[in-house]
Amino acid sequence: MNIFRWVLVMLISLLLAGCSLSKEAKPPITEKKLTPVRLTEAVRSVYYAPQYVAFSQGFFQAEHLEVQLQTAWGGDKSLASLFKQETDFILAGPDLVLQARRQHPPLRELPVVFAQLTRRDGSFLIGRQPEPDFTWNNLKGKMVITSRRGSMPEMSLAWLLQQQGIKPYRDVTLVQNIPSEWVEGAFVSGSGHYLQAFEPLASKLENQGQGKVVASLGQAGPELPFAVYLSLSSTLELKKTSTLAFLRALARAQRWVAEHTPTDTAAAIKPFFPEYSQAELEQMLTRYYQAGVWAESPLPAATAFNNLQEMMVSTGQLAAPLPEKELVNPEPARSALSH
Repeated sequence: MNIFRWVLVMLISLLLAGCSLSKEAKPPITEKKLTPVRLTEAVRSVYYAPQYVAFSQGFFQAEHLEVQLQTAWGGDKSLASLFKQETDFILAGPDLVLQARRQHPPLRELPVVFAQLTRRDGSFLIGRQPEPDFTWNNLKGKMVITSRRGSMPEMSLAWLLQQQGIKPYRDVTLVQNIPSEWVEGAFVSGSGHYLQAFEPLASKLENQGQGKVVASLGQAGPELPFAVYLSLSSTLELKKTSTLAFLRALARAQRWVAEHTPTDTAAAIKPFFPEYSQAELEQMLTRYYQAGVWAESPLPAATAFNNLQEMMVSTGQLAAPLPEKELVNPEPARSALSH
């Protein structure tokens, strides 16, 4: 081999070896580790659409969170999981705060609301036939199937009737002792003149010709924080960074829903509702868009919570309003939105 060619080959070999060594010396590029957050929802509901958007659009992941979602299928069960330290946050009704206060023996630490997902009642009044000229006076002397006594839907309906000058349980019979899983069958079989229900049942009954939505309680009534996030104060302090990240992601999701159409939102949440078609989800979501049910941000709104306390007192579930700090802690949301 020519001496010059041999020298050239050696130089190239050394150069390649040096490049290889320099590459090996560089530290591997790693993504920031995701922080786990345990979240339990009381039910799986289209009413909770912004939460599922936060998952599907990657907003939680963008905040470096791995949100582990569980469905308890019951407010009582979600509350129990919070006290057992099996979850960090729960999504349910604010009435759980009152329910927790009634526990015996008294609990060491009570849950507080730290974020708001919705701002209006998401239930509908379903009749047996169309009533284009419906007024709430149509309910006088009639029987309405609702939820258990003291639940958010039952209190909301009773309070709305009071505001219309109608006395619940006197002018109108409110049936609140039918288990939720039997409500549909009871109504279809002929029980009650009206039914108070959320989606998907409202659309299902209409599509099957077994009922007709005659009113939206969300549109008819004042603002109410129907679906909220609750936690223990100790958890909010211990997981402060994760809480703020969670709230920033939730705020992005709420803005996203406000800026998009029912069609867009239906596509975004479809993975969470494989049992429904795109068209069915659009139908349900359109009702909620029209009713304006979702909060604009996770910051608990003073007006909504004042209405909540007034409703609870008016319906006999509270003797007097609670001190705000025993019900709501707006500081995490306020801090998250300021950064």
